[in-house]
This record gives sequence, C-alpha cells and structure tokens, in this order.
Amino acid sequence: MYMSANFQVISDPVVFQNAQVTIYRAQKVVTMNPQMPWAECVAVAGGTIIAVGDFIDMEAYFKAHAASYQINDTFINNVIYPGFIEAHMHAQQSGLYNMNYVYIGYFDRHTADGEISRGCKTPDEIIAKLREVIEKNPGRYNDQNWLSTYGIDPLILGDAKLENINSKWLDQVSSTVPICLNHASGHLMTVNTRAIELSGIDAVHDDNIGRYPDGSCNGNVAEPEFMSYVLKAGGMRISGDAAETAEKATRYIAKLAKHNGCTTIADKAFGFILTPKAIDGYTNALKKEQLPVRFVVEPFYSKNMDGGMACSSCVSRSKMTVSFLTTPRFWLTVRSRAILPIY
Repeated sequence: MYMSANFQVISDPVVFQNAQVTIYRAQKVVTMNPQMPWAECVAVAGGTIIAVGDFIDMEAYFKAHAASYQINDTFINNVIYPGFIEAHMHAQQSGLYNMNYVYIGYFDRHTADGEISRGCKTPDEIIAKLREVIEKNPGRYNDQNWLSTYGIDPLILGDAKLENINSKWLDQVSSTVPICLNHASGHLMTVNTRAIELSGIDAVHDDNIGRYPDGSCNGNVAEPEFMSYVLKAGGMRISGDAAETAEKATRYIAKLAKHNGCTTIADKAFGFILTPKAIDGYTNALKKEQLPVRFVVEPFYSKNMDGGMACSSCVSRSKMTVSFLTTPRFWLTVRSRAILPIY
C-alpha cells in the first residue's frame, strides 16, 4: 500500500502487475477518506478498486510498476461516489410489490423509471386512494384478482392507531372486493371482510390473528406463517409464469436500487412470495444481462407455503455459498443460513 498527499494505492502491486488496469477519470471522485476527500480518478483491476487520486500521480505510478492500463473517460463529466450497501431487504418481493401493487406508504417514493409515487399522510387519504383505484379500474378487482397494496405504516400515519386500522375501516373502500394491505414492516398485513372470508383466517386461532372484542378476526394478521393463508387465497398477485415474474421482479428492483445509489442489495428470505421459482428468477436474469447491482440472498423456508418446505429446492441447489458469476463486478451470492422449520 502506498499513499501520498494526492494519491493512494489500496492493493499490493502484485495484484495489478498481471492484470489489466482501467483508470476512470471523473469530474470528481468522492473518497470518504478525510485525509484525501476528493480525487480526480479511480483505478480498477479485476473488479476491485486498487488506487485513487490525481491522474498525473496515478499514471506515473503504474508506469513505474510496468502495469498495463487503459484510460476510460465515460465519467469525465460526472461525480463518482461510493454506493450504498443495503443489508436487509426482500429484493424480489419488493420488486413484485413495486410492479403490481398499489403504493400507500407515508412518504413519496421514486419508481425505477424515476417517476413519483405520492404517499398517503392519513388513514382518510388511504381510503380515498383505494376508492379511486377501484373506480378507475371497473371490473378489474374481484375474488380472483385482489386489490393488494404495500407501504402502510401506522406508526407514522398521522394520529392512526393500529387497532383502528382493521377490516371494518377497510370495508369503507369495499366489502365485496378483497383488499390486502401489506405493512411496511413486512411482518403484518390488514385485510377487509371479503379477504377474511376467502382466506379462512378467522378459523385460525393464534395470537398473531387480531380479534375484535367479540372474538371475530379484525383483519390484522402477523408473521409469515399466518400471512401465508391470505397470500395463498389471493393476496399474492402473480400473473403468468412464476419464474418469469421472479426474473422481472429481480430486474426491476436492481434498476430501482441503482436509481437510489445502491451497489449491493440483500434478499433476506427470498422465495417467500415466489417459491420455489425465486432462484430461477435470479439465475435467468443474470444469464440474460449484466445487472447494475450485486445481490446477496438467503432462501426462505416454511412448511406452510405451497410445496411443503417452501424453498427446499432453493436450499438444495444453493448448498452453502454459491456465486453465479456474470462479470467480476456483478454477481449473485446465495447463502444458506441455519434453516429451521420454524413455521
């Protein structure tokens, strides 16, 4: 490792003396190093950053070490900065939600195409938005095609209290169209009366099933084991082949992650929604194109989902740690954690 006032080599010269080095010049490089916060360029070899600093110093260094290098000015008018590493999300599930479900979260959000999805600041705004969706799409939503949403969070939704976010409240939108609200936490959903009837969740007795004082289900269902009853009944809306849908969801969330400055994202418990085709979604996407982010994924396991052990095929195919390589910079790593039949 070598460092001067305006130049720093991060790796041993042995690493790049036998590899092609690419020097990316930019208007500015944000280093996050307080000793050298800005730089003119960054050097990459084998998918790894090996040096950062002023161009004159960098070129002189590589010449002195007889390194083979090329100059890339793709970003000469841009700022290069470190990407965010998202450590715990559900990538394919998020992709599916963003593509197919109605957003009713509190904050405005960007879509993968840069458009704005406006948030709902109060419970009344949510009711109004869902009514509008049904009115603008006459005949679209029914027992076979539920109105599914994502993003609601009662903790920040004005003066809302969780006990008031329930099936009766949601029946204001419709008592005939099944409606499923997937909460931002991913561990809770709220459904209306028709969805309760179709899922049979009222007959499931557990503390994770919310109840009114008279003992009937209030539409709040917690944790994947019990949420799966609702998802299987229609709350999970997947059109077409599951593997194809998983692939589209993978590409969508990769594009969205890049749009928000992420270079690596996680999929904790993949397969929860798209079991058992989730792994095919990743591998097929990687075969067809270079994805703009890295994925680190762990399979979901539940005996309550379709196919018994929901992601047993994913687990058997992923083993412990497998990397599906596309290029040195973009890969998918599948990690098998301690898989327990917790449901």
